[in-house]
Amino acid sequence: MPLVVPGPIAEEHLEIHRSLERLARGRGVVGRSARALRDVLDPHFRKENELVMPLIGVFRDLAEGEEARGCGEGAAACREVAAEYELMLREHAEILRALEGLERAAKRSGSRAAKAFASRLRRHAEIEELLIYPAAAACLRLLRQT
Repeated sequence: MPLVVPGPIAEEHLEIHRSLERLARGRGVVGRSARALRDVLDPHFRKENELVMPLIGVFRDLAEGEEARGCGEGAAACREVAAEYELMLREHAEILRALEGLERAAKRSGSRAAKAFASRLRRHAEIEELLIYPAAAACLRLLRQT
C-alpha cells in the first residue's frame, strides 16, 4: 500500500489553500500580502505532502508495533525527509514572516477574514512544529529500525 497523506491533514491543507486563494484574489494590502504568503506557502505544502505527511500516515502502525503500510516506500522517504527536515523548519520561519505581513495588512484594513485566516495558519504551523514534525522524525527512526 502506498504512503499517503492522512485524510484530515490533506483536508486541512486544502482548506488553508482555498482560504488563502480567496484572500489573494483581493485588492489592496491584504491581497498583496496574501499573494506573498501564498508564494512561500504553496511550495512548502507540496513538499510536506510529498515527504512529511505520508510518514504520519504510517506512524500509528509503527507506534503499535505493526508493519507499516507502504514500508518499502518508507526507506526512500526517510532519506528525502532527513535531507529536507531542517530546510522545512527554516521554511516555516519564512512563512511566519510572510504571515506577519498578512497580519499587519489585516489590522490596517480591518479585514476580519484575513485576521481569522492568519490566526488559523499560525495555529496550524505551531501544531506542525510541536507535534507533526517531531512525529515524522520519530517515524523516520522507527522506519530505519524495520
